[in-house]
Amino acid sequence: MENNSVTGSSMPEFGAQPTMPPEMPMPPVTESAMPEMSAPAPQPVEPVPVTTSAEPVFEPTSVAPEPVVEPVMPAAEPTMPVAEPAPVMEPAVPTAEPAPVAEPAPEVAPAPAKKEPSGLSKKFADFSARLKKIDWKHLDIKTLFKSSKSEELVSGTATTFEINLVPTVKAEAIRALRMRNRVLFVCIIVVSVAAGITAILGSVVTGQNITKGNQDNKINEMSKKINNFEGLSEYLTIQDQLGNIANIQDNRMVLSRVFSFFNTVLPTGVDKITLSELSINLQDSTFTFTGQADAGVDPFIDYRVLESFKKSAVMVKFDYGQYVDKNGDEIAPRCMVEANPDGVTYKDGNSVYAYWLKGKTGCEKAVTERDLELSELLEEQNQAEGDEKMSDEELQDAEKKIYDAYADQVSKNWYDTWLEEAHLTRYTDDKLSEDERKSMDKAYKEWYDVLSDEEKVIVETELKGGVARKDVNFQKVYRTPQFSKWYKNGHMDVSGTIDGVAHFDSQCITYSGTELDDTIRWTSENTCTLLDGDIEISNSSNGRDASDNLVLRFEASAKFNEEALKFVNKNVMAIGPNGKDVTDSYVQIEGMFQEEARDCKSDDVVCTSSKVNETGEGGDNAE
Repeated sequence: MENNSVTGSSMPEFGAQPTMPPEMPMPPVTESAMPEMSAPAPQPVEPVPVTTSAEPVFEPTSVAPEPVVEPVMPAAEPTMPVAEPAPVMEPAVPTAEPAPVAEPAPEVAPAPAKKEPSGLSKKFADFSARLKKIDWKHLDIKTLFKSSKSEELVSGTATTFEINLVPTVKAEAIRALRMRNRVLFVCIIVVSVAAGITAILGSVVTGQNITKGNQDNKINEMSKKINNFEGLSEYLTIQDQLGNIANIQDNRMVLSRVFSFFNTVLPTGVDKITLSELSINLQDSTFTFTGQADAGVDPFIDYRVLESFKKSAVMVKFDYGQYVDKNGDEIAPRCMVEANPDGVTYKDGNSVYAYWLKGKTGCEKAVTERDLELSELLEEQNQAEGDEKMSDEELQDAEKKIYDAYADQVSKNWYDTWLEEAHLTRYTDDKLSEDERKSMDKAYKEWYDVLSDEEKVIVETELKGGVARKDVNFQKVYRTPQFSKWYKNGHMDVSGTIDGVAHFDSQCITYSGTELDDTIRWTSENTCTLLDGDIEISNSSNGRDASDNLVLRFEASAKFNEEALKFVNKNVMAIGPNGKDVTDSYVQIEGMFQEEARDCKSDDVVCTSSKVNETGEGGDNAE
């Protein structure tokens, strides 16, 4: 509400404090107690107590009464609770000299009586009066249509009391309304999101149920077909075995290596041991064998031969790994030849080496990649038709580009050397003249004549295997490092790391060098032992072999290291203490086995009288 004031003839002096007798309670304000805005100013009356929830503000004034403009609360707003009546405040009686009374306002001649307006005019007048009372700053459209009797003036005889409760109540109501709207908005959003998620999950579950139903039907149909298939058990057995081939291949034992191992372990020379029977237990890699030991000299029956055999066998090592090229790429074992046709390992002094057959398909990475590109080019040329087909000149240019791209990666052989000297290239070798072919044959003969016997065998083996003469190419790769040479050329350091040269990457042997003045002292260590434990002699006796020579018959068993027999371990080599190195290549076992010796006859005095078999480790027949 805005400030409303009423003055009367009995108003106290300006500035005087009104007194409020406590005995007179102020009646509650009602709408009927407030005059309309258009009514004449009311006469001063006794102060009426006003009850409110907040403390009233009392302001005496001497200003002439003005029309009261008060915002009207909407009809939907709840009415404020009325508290207990407050004491009436009356103006204090001055005890000093009376203050000068304000001069009365000039009298205004009463206006002539107006004619009572008609009903329509009265309604229009009421509406105009309500327009004047509108608070245009806080416009409420309900004010236009609300009765003028909803606002009355509360006044008293001595002063006017201002009641201004609407802003605080209205602000609290607006805040509460805003909070309610926000809560409702958040709730609506949450409910909408939850409903959307529920709908999505429901559709997913429904889709899954449909898919599961379709799959169940499909499974049932397939089950019927499978159950009606004849030979199902045989098919499943074969399929299961095919699935296990890779695992079986990796875990299978290469029993042919046993012969190379025994060839290294068994002594040959004056002391000789031959085998007559050999059996293998694959469950624990245990070998049981019978044989005969021949001392070679008198006395021929000597247990010392078996003792030497047992002690040397536990010292046998083995090695495995893979050959790699200068870039560290693995070379397939089928591309390496480690022994001659007689099974003798290639050796140069104490250095072991092998031959890398580069001319074979897939044995040199660069050659393989080059040949694959050439094959694809020719295949595209054969399938092309019309304008897409290249001319002979275009095809030759395309081949030349492929050859040139791999020229620095492919190792050269005798044929490449001749091409360079004749200023020719490989992609034109099918167009050689007769004179050029004669020159090529001459170059091949010159190259072949200077080869060693073992290298000539390699060449002949390659040609028999289907390799063209112009593609025959091999390289010697040392399994034993060339320490001084490789160290000098930067291919090996003192830690044993080898790089930039084709070599053997061992899984058992490590190398190291120690700098001593102007030289390097190289050492090696092999951690792979061929036997797991000692050779056990279970029985021994005097006897004679098939040639009627005196021998010591025996039965023994030994357990080999499983890593030495596994198929996944390539290029396995047994290394004996006497310097015998045998690989898993084909080995001549002639001389390793011999017909089983027989025990001494009762009348064979020479055989039974031998007293050298006395180590205590023989069987019942040992003396």
